[in-house]
This record gives sequence, C-alpha cells and structure tokens, in this order.
Amino acid sequence: LLFVADHGPNGQIVAMDWPSGRELWTVPNNRGHDVQHLSNGHILYTTGSWGRVIEMDAHGREVWSYGEGLKHPIAAQRLDNGHTVIGDMELAKVFEIDTDGKVVWTYENPELGQRQMRGVRRTPEGTTLISVERLNKVIEVAEGGKVVWTFHATGGDERFPYQAYRLPNGNTLIGMAAPG
Repeated sequence: LLFVADHGPNGQIVAMDWPSGRELWTVPNNRGHDVQHLSNGHILYTTGSWGRVIEMDAHGREVWSYGEGLKHPIAAQRLDNGHTVIGDMELAKVFEIDTDGKVVWTYENPELGQRQMRGVRRTPEGTTLISVERLNKVIEVAEGGKVVWTFHATGGDERFPYQAYRLPNGNTLIGMAAPG
C-alpha cells in the first residue's frame, strides 16, 4: 500500500495498491503536502491552508486533529513517543507538540516562511531535518535550536530540496522537487 499527498488540482490523499498503481480510495486534503502511514494503521496528513493536521483511522474517520494557530502546515510527523512534529510554512516555524497538544519544542527562522519550507523529519538522533526548498538547502537543527549541518544543493538556483531523510547508515537521502 502506498499513500500519496496529491497537492495538485485534485487536492487529496490517495491510497494505492503497489506496484499496480490502482487507486483504492481518496480523502480531500485541500492540496496538503504530507501524509504518513502510522504503525496503528491510521493516516496522519496536512491540510494546507485549512490549517490543520489530521489523523484518521482505517475507516476514514477523524480521530485526532491539531490546528491551534496554524496557517499552512506543510509537514507533519508522528514520533515514536506519540508527539507530533509540525512545520508551518507561513508561520516560519517547526514545533513539536505532546499528546495533549502542548508545544514542547520550537524552532523559528524567517528563512522558513513565505512558503519556502517543505519537508520536515526528525532523525533517529533527535535532530530535525528541514528542507528550505526556495533557498536550495536542507538544515539539521539540534534540540536547542542550533543548526548543526547544512546541505546546499548544487547545480544552480533551480535545485529545490523537497524532503530529507536520515538513513540508518548516517547518510541523508534528499528528494529534489526541481528539476525532478
């Protein structure tokens, strides 16, 4: 099973069979950019300018949501401890909330705003990888807010890092939005 956040004209989450590509179901997400399949079978996804992060169960029912003060959540990740990391590209911040919705960690930087930020993922080491697409870089932020690593995309101003994941061997896998 593969889940895709279609932030194109359809504006939906698509569940599809893999490798056939057969569409199984869709859920509107207002052109949100992120979806995560959770270990309990639920789906966590962002809703763009609707300003919410939603968790739905396997039957399509909303079982949790967060929207307090959000403008345009672009990324969301549920952590093993039950907390959720959210990146909002209008607020220019990434933050972690506990299971009660209380903010327990925040990183703010004007470079993340004005629709420049894309993917946000926590690493196994507890740092956070943030793709600053329009500035052609990925930054790694430690718990105290210090940037501990930066990757600058080479190949010109049109190289947009969209999402970064830390691999088990310590390398970082970076998906580029452009040139594709």
